[in-house]
Amino acid sequence: MTIQAPGYQATTQETQRVLKRGQLETFFFKFFYDQAETQPVIPVDSQTHPNYRIIAPNGEILYQGIAVPAGSPGFWRVGWIVPKDADLTNVQKRYRFQTIIVDANFRQFETSFEFDVVETAVPAQKPELQQLLTFVGEGIRITFTNTVRPDSLKVKVVPRGSDFSPLHVASWTYPVPVVPTPNNLLEVQRDNAFVYYTDVPMFPSVGEYTAMWQVRDFPESSQDMELQAIEVISSSTFQLMKSLRMLIDKLQKKLGIVYAYTNEDIIEYLKRGIGNINAYTPPTAYNLSTLPVPLESLGIMAAAVWGLTAQRILYAETNFSFSGQTVTLEYNPGAEIDSIIDRMNTAVNEQAAKTKGGIVRAGSSAGFISTRPQRFRSGLVYKIGSVSGTATNANVVQVLTSYGLPLD
Repeated sequence: MTIQAPGYQATTQETQRVLKRGQLETFFFKFFYDQAETQPVIPVDSQTHPNYRIIAPNGEILYQGIAVPAGSPGFWRVGWIVPKDADLTNVQKRYRFQTIIVDANFRQFETSFEFDVVETAVPAQKPELQQLLTFVGEGIRITFTNTVRPDSLKVKVVPRGSDFSPLHVASWTYPVPVVPTPNNLLEVQRDNAFVYYTDVPMFPSVGEYTAMWQVRDFPESSQDMELQAIEVISSSTFQLMKSLRMLIDKLQKKLGIVYAYTNEDIIEYLKRGIGNINAYTPPTAYNLSTLPVPLESLGIMAAAVWGLTAQRILYAETNFSFSGQTVTLEYNPGAEIDSIIDRMNTAVNEQAAKTKGGIVRAGSSAGFISTRPQRFRSGLVYKIGSVSGTATNANVVQVLTSYGLPLD
């Protein structure tokens, strides 16, 4: 009886360990009795062995079948078209390839290995919101994306200027409690990253809030911090947003492209535009909720200047010019935007101070009186009665005060 050496099996160097979505990928592997690879393992039945299966990260069998010879005895190959919607992998979840062969003596040999699935190409960068937006009296869901499951993660949401009075706090606990509380961060896996989220309760007032994330990826890592701005507005502010968008976005650029105006962008332009209006004489402190109606048009125009300036910077970063022997291609609409910005600035500069001065005068109850002295009069003042600023005579005091004649 011939005693055979222990079996030797493995994948070959040609086998990729990183596969791409939507492409045909090939697994190469081999079965030999000896380390020198001179005695190949011959399957007992080529119709049933070597068989293989591809297992998804969640344990589901995606594909299975019979391998085919790969040129010389002992070598085998398997072709697999990776589905376009196959789950992407990360450090916590990977695919597995397993194959088994049985020889004529019913000896079984097996080999397996893990591999990753990635996108065919790196997707284009998506514009990210630089601040979040919600209405007063409503909550909001905030998220944090990380490539690894962190050692520690927590967040707190605070009003602007009140760092020690958080509106909401939450932290990450692993494993997740069976019944999580509103203060537990929840985890979902999205493509090749982990997404953590929490629901911030109702915002009691309009204004600016900040979500402060503190994360440590590994026990030995330093703590990092990421901030998210949250703007809480009222329905009246939305009407200003509508007017501004109708002015500067007649093309209605599709949201998701870098040239589009998001609601968060529009809010920022309005705030900065109203800030410019406040700087004109007399200085004021108007905001999104207190801007007077006579100043709304000027505020929207000042906000348009701010927004178009941001768009002008974008065009400066993305313009191009190409000249060939017969074709010239150029894209740079910045000159036209510059002229629009100049005209709007001129209109705001000429009218803002005048309108603000009129509003302040109309809202003021103080006045001054000046009289010429009468000739041949003694100038003495005689008491003819008394009046107090209480009870039924209070209205007299109010009338005189409104004319700039206060009584002590």
